Amino acid sequence: MGRSHTGGMDLVPMSVFERTGALWLPPLAEVRPEPELPATIRIVGDRRMQCKDIPDEAFLGAVRRTLGWASGKRSTAGEAWRMRWDVQAELEKETGPLPLNLFLAKARRLGRRRLLGGCTDCLCRGDYHIAVDCPWPTCCPPRNPSGA
Repeated sequence: MGRSHTGGMDLVPMSVFERTGALWLPPLAEVRPEPELPATIRIVGDRRMQCKDIPDEAFLGAVRRTLGWASGKRSTAGEAWRMRWDVQAELEKETGPLPLNLFLAKARRLGRRRLLGGCTDCLCRGDYHIAVDCPWPTCCPPRNPSGA
């Protein structure tokens, strides 16, 4: 079998690392077991959860139910602006934990489709509101029915 750690006894063959003088380390799996997925990573079927797995109505319903700010006071009125973290907490009551990047991606998609108003393209506080309830015409222009 070749040289071994024990001199003349062939119990454990020398590794490539030992022959080259490099320090031998056991495989990483022996030292540290595979980490479990964080609680926010959700598996749907055999893949990670995607935006399409969060129904539009569930997201928009969470926006409607979340207390926002309108005229300096807390309100659920249509024109009230909701903070991103409040909307995510409300949505997670229905869907379970969601990673922030998945939540923001869904908000971006709804914003591009003009279903959700507010700042849907960055990590700011959000100021989310339902686009059809928006009283400011320059904030949430109506959807073009032709799709253009």
